[in-house]
Amino acid sequence: MKIKKSFAKGMDKLKRYIQQHIEYEPEWETSFNLVIKLQKSITNLIEWCSSDQYVYEQSIEYLLCILHQTESNEPLFAYRYNSVKFNDIVYEFIDYKVIREEVSIHAPLSRMLAAVFSRMGKFSLTFRDLWEKIESNVSIPQPKALSLIEPSLRALILVAQTNAGFWKRNGFSLLSQVYFYSNIKCRHEMFDRDIQCLQMGASLMNPNEFLINLLNHYDIYEFLTNENFELSKGEKVADDQKLDYLTSMSQEFLELLIYIFSERFSPNMSQIEASKRLEREVIHQLCISPMAHSDLVKNIFPDNEKFTNELENSEEYQLSKKKTETERFFKPPRLPPLTELYWNLNHLLDCDVFVRIVFCLIRRQIHQSKLSTYGQILRILHLVGLALYEEQDDVDKNIQSLESNQTYLFKFLDKSVLNKKKTSLFSIKTFKTEDNLVKLLDDLINVANNEPFKQMVIWINDYSLKLLKLKHKIDQQKSQQAGEGTSRMEEEKALKEKRKNEIAEKRRAKILAQLNLQSKKFIESHKSFYEETKVGSVASELKKNVEDLMEVDQDLEKVVCIGPERKINTSTSTKISRCILCQEEEEINLKSSAMVLCCYVQMSKVLSKNRVEKIEDFEKFDSLFMKNTLAWGIASTSCGHIMHASCWQKYVDTVRQIESRRNARFLSFDFKHVFIINPCPLSTITKLMRDAVASNFRLLFESEYAQSILPSVATISEPTEQKFNSETMNIIENFTRAAFTFGYNTLPHDDDSRMPISIWTNCAYTIQVTEQSLRFESKPLFHSLTIKQTDLLSNLVKQAAVYGILKNTESVRKSCLRLLATCMPYKTAFFELKNLMDLDMFHMLVYLCLSMPNLYNDSPDLSSVLYGGINDLNILKLILIAHSVQILLAKISYRKFLPSPKETSPDQNQKHNKIFEFYKFLLNFCADKGLVKVTNDDQELLRSPEEIYTTLKNALMPFLRCSALFFSNLTNTSPLLSIMDNENEMDKNFDTIMTFLGIKEDLSEILDIKSSPVKILVESWLTTESKVQFRKGLKIDYPFELNKFIELPNDFVDLMSMSTSNNVCTSKQSSIIDRTAESANIICLVCGELLCSQINCCQKDLFKKRVGNCTAHAYSCGGKTGVFLRVSECQVLLLNLNYSDASDLEVKGCFLPAPYLDDYGETDQGLRRGNPLKLCKARYDKLYKDWLSHAIPEVISRQFQMQTSMVTANWFEF
Repeated sequence: MKIKKSFAKGMDKLKRYIQQHIEYEPEWETSFNLVIKLQKSITNLIEWCSSDQYVYEQSIEYLLCILHQTESNEPLFAYRYNSVKFNDIVYEFIDYKVIREEVSIHAPLSRMLAAVFSRMGKFSLTFRDLWEKIESNVSIPQPKALSLIEPSLRALILVAQTNAGFWKRNGFSLLSQVYFYSNIKCRHEMFDRDIQCLQMGASLMNPNEFLINLLNHYDIYEFLTNENFELSKGEKVADDQKLDYLTSMSQEFLELLIYIFSERFSPNMSQIEASKRLEREVIHQLCISPMAHSDLVKNIFPDNEKFTNELENSEEYQLSKKKTETERFFKPPRLPPLTELYWNLNHLLDCDVFVRIVFCLIRRQIHQSKLSTYGQILRILHLVGLALYEEQDDVDKNIQSLESNQTYLFKFLDKSVLNKKKTSLFSIKTFKTEDNLVKLLDDLINVANNEPFKQMVIWINDYSLKLLKLKHKIDQQKSQQAGEGTSRMEEEKALKEKRKNEIAEKRRAKILAQLNLQSKKFIESHKSFYEETKVGSVASELKKNVEDLMEVDQDLEKVVCIGPERKINTSTSTKISRCILCQEEEEINLKSSAMVLCCYVQMSKVLSKNRVEKIEDFEKFDSLFMKNTLAWGIASTSCGHIMHASCWQKYVDTVRQIESRRNARFLSFDFKHVFIINPCPLSTITKLMRDAVASNFRLLFESEYAQSILPSVATISEPTEQKFNSETMNIIENFTRAAFTFGYNTLPHDDDSRMPISIWTNCAYTIQVTEQSLRFESKPLFHSLTIKQTDLLSNLVKQAAVYGILKNTESVRKSCLRLLATCMPYKTAFFELKNLMDLDMFHMLVYLCLSMPNLYNDSPDLSSVLYGGINDLNILKLILIAHSVQILLAKISYRKFLPSPKETSPDQNQKHNKIFEFYKFLLNFCADKGLVKVTNDDQELLRSPEEIYTTLKNALMPFLRCSALFFSNLTNTSPLLSIMDNENEMDKNFDTIMTFLGIKEDLSEILDIKSSPVKILVESWLTTESKVQFRKGLKIDYPFELNKFIELPNDFVDLMSMSTSNNVCTSKQSSIIDRTAESANIICLVCGELLCSQINCCQKDLFKKRVGNCTAHAYSCGGKTGVFLRVSECQVLLLNLNYSDASDLEVKGCFLPAPYLDDYGETDQGLRRGNPLKLCKARYDKLYKDWLSHAIPEVISRQFQMQTSMVTANWFEF
C-alpha cells in the first residue's frame, strides 16, 4: 500500500504541446513495468481487503485518508469546484480541462478504491453506513464523489483525446502509454479499473451532476445541451479544428457512457449467471479475431477446462443465432440487473441531462446539421435502446405487482414522450404531432441518407410505442382497482354527456334540413341561370383529368428505347460528377476537363462453350465474326469511381514512384491492365458497292421505310458540328488500344482494322457477362444493377459507339459491309462469306448497330452517332429472325423442347400455328438439304404448336435481355418495370421486353414464313455451302446454360477419395509408387480436370517459359484466370496471368480457405485440426460469383494488400 501511495503522486505528468513538437522523449517504461509486476499482488491485496468486514472497513478508511492527503499536498490534485444551473437547479463540478492543463495517466489509489468498493455488497453495507462507522476515527471531512473519480476520469479523457489526434506533438512516449493503457498486459488494472471507478461515482452521485461533470471535463457541455449551439465566427481553419474536436469528443463521451452503463458482467455489480458471463466472453473473443474451438478454450480457461460443456453450448447458441438472424442491424444487448449497491447507475439514462442530449443530437441529424455525425447518432440510439430495456424491466415489475401504490422508478419515456403528462391521456396520434421523442423518431426515419441507422430507429420507435401502450394498459388496470365508486360517478357523468350530445345532434340535423329545403326552392326559382352556367362542368373537367392521368400511367408502363416511337431525350440538364481524388465537382460536357472511370481489361473465357478451341495466331485472327461457342472475349470491370484524367495520372505516377523504392515487395496491383474510360457526354470502298448493299438491306423492311424516305438516325440535340477536346480523344484512343492489346495478346496498331472491333467485342461481351450474373442471382434486369455496373455499361457502350465514327472510318465501313453480306440473301464475291448459323447473334447485333452510321456519312462526326433510330430497329428484327432459326435448328438437333402451357386462348392458338408453320418449313428444308437426319417415325420432332412457341420464347430471352441492356445504355432509356427471367411469368416478361425494344409485332408476325423476305433470308442462310460447316461445328443448345463450377461432394472425405483415385502426375521424376504425387492432385473448379500441383513437377512451356501445370491449364481453360482446389491442403488456389505479348508473362496468385467448414463454422487450411468438414454452399457460390463477374484479379490484389510478410511465392511454378 505504501508503494501505491508513493506511486500516486502525479507520476509521469504530461501537458499538451501546441506550438512545437516535443524535443526529447520522456522516460515512461518504469511506471508501466511496475504496474505489470504488481498486478498479481494488487489482485491478492484486493481479495485480502474483502476477506473480513473489519479488515474491509480499515482498508476503506486508509484509502480515503491517503486520497485526502494527496488532494491537499499535490498541486495536480488541488481541485477547483464550480457550478452550473440546469433546469433551475445548481449542480457542482470540478473545473478542469485536460487539453489545457497537466494530467497523469496513473491513478492507482482511485483504482484501488473502486476495486475495494465493489466488494461492499458482500457485507450488506452502503457507503453512507460505512462512513458513519469510520467518521469518528478520522479527522477528514466526508469525501465528495467528484474528487474520488477525478484521477480516473482525467486518464480516460487523455486517452480519448490522444486517439482523436489532439496530442500529436507530444511524441511517441504518449502514444506508447496510451497503447499499453488498453493493452491486455495492463488494461485490467488501468482501463478496466477506471471504468469501475466511474461506475462507483455514478452510483454515489446524482445522475445529472455526474453527467454535467463529464461534459465539462470533455469541454462539450454547451455543444450537447444547447440545440442552438453555433461555432464562433472566426477563421475557417480554426472553426474546422473546433468542429473536429467537438464531434470527436462527443462521440468519445457517448462511447464512455456506453461503457459505464454496460460493463456490468461481474458478480459484484450484477445478478448474472456463470453461463451468461461465459457466453459474453466467447462473443468478445470472437470479435477480436476468428478462433478455433481449442484456441477459445485456452484463452478463456488458461488453467483448467471445467466449463468446456458450457463453452460448447454457448458457441452453438451463437452459431444458431447467427444463422437465423435476418435483421441488418444490431440491437443493443439485454443487460443483467444491477445489485443494490450500483442501483443508482440505471438512472443515468432517465435523467434530465441525458434526455436533453438525446433531443439535441436527434434534432441536429433531422436538420442535417454539420455538427451531426453518424458516430453520434449511432451511439445515442444505442443508449436509447438500452434505456428502453430498463423501461421494460421496470414495467415488468409493475405487471407482477398491480397494487395501486406501486410507481414507476425508471422514467425515460415519461420525460422524453409524455412530457410529465399522465399516461391515461394516451394517444399515438398526439405523440406523433407533439414535440417529443416519438415525433422526432418519425422525422428521423424520413431523413435522407439514413441507411446506417434507419432500421435501428424503426425498432426504437416501435418498441417505444409498445411500452407506452403497455404502461397505459397497466395504469388503466390500476385505476379500475383503485376505487369502484369513482368509476360509477364517471359513468353517470358520461351518460349525461351522451344525452346532451344526442339532443344537440337532433337539433343540428333539423337546422340542416331546413337549409336544404330553402336552397332547393331558391334553385327552382332561378333554374334558367343554373342551366347557362353548366353546373356539371367542374365534375366533367375533373373526370377528364383523371382519365388523362390514367392514360399517362399506361404510357409510362410502355417505355420504348428504339424505333420511330422512341421519345428522344431533349432535356438540357447537365450531369455533374465529383472527382474522388481531388473532391472537385465537374460538369460533364464536350468542353470540360475529361472525367474518367478506372477499368481493368482482360481476355476472358468465362462464357466459353468449347474450352478446347484455341486461337493459334492472334496476328492473323479475324475477330469480326464471333462464333456462338464464345471461345474467347474481352471483359472489363470497374470500381465505379469517377475522377479527373489528370488526377488519375498524378495518382498513378505517385504510386509507381513509391513502389519503385520497394524492390523486395511484390506489387498487389497491375497498371498494365488498368486503363481509363471516358464518361461519354453523348446521350477505301466505292460508293456504288455501299449503296447496293444498303439498298438490299432496306428492301427487307419496305413497310418500315415507307414511313420515312431516309433512315431516321437520331442525332444529338444541337445540329452544329461538335468535337471532343484533345484530352478526351486521347483517353478514347488509349482505352481502345488497351482492349486491343489485352484482347488479342498483341501490340496495338492504330491502323489495324480490328481496333474498333476490339472495343465492340469488349462492349458486347461485358453485357453478356452482366446478364448472366443477374440471371445467376435471379435479380431483375435493370433496377438491381449496382452503380459501378451501371456507370461501366453506360460509358462503355457510348465509347464503343463514338470510336467507329471518329477513328478508322474506312475499316469500319468495310467491316459493316462484310457483316451485311453475311446476313443478306444477295451474295457478293468481294468478301469471304461466313455461316451465319455458327455466329453469336448478340455480337452481330452490336457490330452492325455500331458500324451502320458510317455507311451514310462520307465525313462522319459526333452528330452521326446512332441514337436508336429505325436502322437499329430493323437490324434488331433481322438478327432476331436469324437467332430464331439458330434456336430451332439446335432444338431439332437435340430434340429438347419445353412443355406447353395448360390453357391457351384462341388468339394464342393462331400465334402458335404461325410459329409452327415456320418450324415445319425449317424441318423440311433441313431434311431436304441433308442438314439434319430425319426419319418418318421420328416422334420427338412432332411437337405441338404450343410447345414450339414456348420453347422459342424461352430460348430468345437471354438475347433480348442483352439487347435491352445495350439499347438502354445507348439511348439513356430504362424501363419502369423490372424484367425478370422467370419461366412462370415468361409471357409477361417477353412482351414487356419486346415493347421496350420497340417491336410492336408479335413474334409470330415477324417469323411469318408466308412473307417472301423472311423465306428468302432463311433459304439463303441454310444452303448446301453451309452444310459442311454446320456438321463440323459444335452444336450449341439455347438458351445458353450458365457455365457453373463442378459439383463437389458434401463430405470432404469423399472429395479426398475422388482426388486420390488416380495418379495424374506424368513427370519422370516421380516413381509409380510415389504417394506424394497422388496426394498432390489439384482440381480445376471450372472444368473438373485433375492436375498435378507439385512445384517443379509436370511443367510445360508457355510463351517460351517453363511454368507449372496449373498455370498452363489456367491459360488454356480460363484465358487469364484459374480457380483450383488443392485437396491435400484444403485450400483454393487463385491464379491470374498477365501478358500482352509472348515475351511478357507474369503470374500472380493467392490462397483462400476451401469452401468446407466444420461444425463450428470454421475452415481448416492445411488440415491441422482434423475436424469433419462439410461443403458450405454459400462460400462456394461466393467464389463462383467472383469468377463469373471477373473479380478474381481483385480478390488476389486484396489478399496481397493484407499480406504482411515480404516473402512471396513464385506463382508461375504452380
